[in-house]
Amino acid sequence: MYQEWRQAVQNKVPAPAWNATLSAIKFVDYGHSVLSIGVPSQVQSNQINNRHLPLLEQELRTIVGPQGSIRITLDDGFDSQVAVAAPAAPTTPVVTLTPPTPTVGRGQSLDPRMTFETFVIGGSNRMAKAAAESAAERPGREYNPLFIFGKSGLGKTHLLHAIGNYVQRHWPEKEVLYVTTETFLNDFIRSVREQSQIALHERYRSVDVLLIDDIQFMIPRGEG
Repeated sequence: MYQEWRQAVQNKVPAPAWNATLSAIKFVDYGHSVLSIGVPSQVQSNQINNRHLPLLEQELRTIVGPQGSIRITLDDGFDSQVAVAAPAAPTTPVVTLTPPTPTVGRGQSLDPRMTFETFVIGGSNRMAKAAAESAAERPGREYNPLFIFGKSGLGKTHLLHAIGNYVQRHWPEKEVLYVTTETFLNDFIRSVREQSQIALHERYRSVDVLLIDDIQFMIPRGEG
């Protein structure tokens, strides 16, 4: 029954939605017309509840009858080597001083090839991708700030570019700034030398979406 239901759902949803969220579903239990499924994170549980639950239950009822229903649980058995942290956003101070002429860098260009559709999903980065998609779909309201960390090669930079590309595609009026930590630190040093710290502050706090890559390099040596 479960495999029949899973295949029916996969046939009904777009491939990006299946790959990003629903493909991670695992069978947990079935009894009394209730199918229990496991997902790796609360993010994916929320996405399924908000976007896909009616379809999932509709396909289940086609197989088991009108009493069929879905129960979603968190499955601790998933591999999760890329972790996501979303601390509370700090309050933004009001600056009223007139800054000197800024010389802050404009940041690097986003790679248009790095999108959510081209991201290679694995057990180690599935939760991070789901969180990044949520942040991109509701910029400034979901996962603000979002901090993704993990080993090299698991797709952290790709997800940063994917967030920026998604926002620019859906909200062209929003300003997206992608920089490496090296660029940010160079801007900071330059602002101190030129006494333009306020310009630095306003530049980085005025954008709609700020993406900083390799932020671990801000940690002093010996403390990482």
